[in-house]
Amino acid sequence: MRHTSTIVRTALALLLGGLLAAPAAAAAQTAAPPATPDQTRRQVIDLGTLGDGYTISEALAVNDRGQVVGYSMLAGLGPEHAFLWEHGRMRDLGTLGGLTSSATDINNHGQVAGVSLTAAGETHAFLWAGGRMRDLGTLGGTTSVAQGINDHGRVVGTSTNAAGETHAFAWANGRMRDLGLTAFATAYDVNDRGQVTGGVPVGEAFHAYRLRRGHLTDLDAADVPYSEGVAINEAGQVAGNSAPAPAQFNHAFLWSRGRRIDLGTLGGEFSSAAGINDHGAVVGQANTTEGSLRAFVWRHGVMTDLGVLADGENGSRANDINNHGWVVGASDAAGGEFHAVLWR
Repeated sequence: MRHTSTIVRTALALLLGGLLAAPAAAAAQTAAPPATPDQTRRQVIDLGTLGDGYTISEALAVNDRGQVVGYSMLAGLGPEHAFLWEHGRMRDLGTLGGLTSSATDINNHGQVAGVSLTAAGETHAFLWAGGRMRDLGTLGGTTSVAQGINDHGRVVGTSTNAAGETHAFAWANGRMRDLGLTAFATAYDVNDRGQVTGGVPVGEAFHAYRLRRGHLTDLDAADVPYSEGVAINEAGQVAGNSAPAPAQFNHAFLWSRGRRIDLGTLGGEFSSAAGINDHGAVVGQANTTEGSLRAFVWRHGVMTDLGVLADGENGSRANDINNHGWVVGASDAAGGEFHAVLWR
């Protein structure tokens, strides 16, 4: 799962209330190696915007074909629209009849999952394929948000039910079903084996999990107050975020074979994971010693600063990485805007 756009964050806030107001705090279980600020091997490509008044954009996901999805926003934080970028061109995917939409994930067949306002003003998950945006409905309530999609076209996310409770869902073959987790659980990503990751309430805490064939594995110790899985690869490795102690800052983590690895920071106190590929490379955002928030890629125990656009200032974030090592996200651009970018 990747960084969430304005419409997704708003929908999740309505769905989950204050439950996921995770501390900006998090701590490290094991110290990570020092970060490396070397960006010389990668080209940073500005993907632009949808034009016609759209001045802001952010890339949220990339598949192995190099297709990129995300959202582009009108100047002044106006309505945003989902986009698909390929062959150097950004395409508006439209909406479900409302003002806004955002594409959150894309699979290797070019199917896109996301969220949009409907003509009735409700927020619904969608699946875009073959030029058509399909409303995935809800679990009986008024709101749903799609977060991840696998190569079989299975979509996961969060929805309200008829009782107004928020539940994690999976959608496949025209049907949305409740994953059977407790109320307020989230589902952020799903791999081709059907394994799902997200967060689930555990007593007074909220923990990252991996769900496989109905069996839920809690990825945390009982004394951890907050953690959440955001992305899962085909090996079942989970990238996520954790805040073990209220007095410490959020750190990105990699969970692999029952072991959690703290990914550290870029010299500051904070890091947040957003995506993972099948080679176990994790991307996200972390702060530097100077306090700047920068996109990172973590591989083989080393966190690398991906830098910013040449005309940007000092802010960037990475949201996804494909199996070729291409990273997408957003960066400060000329004029103080924020643009979708591709690092490759």
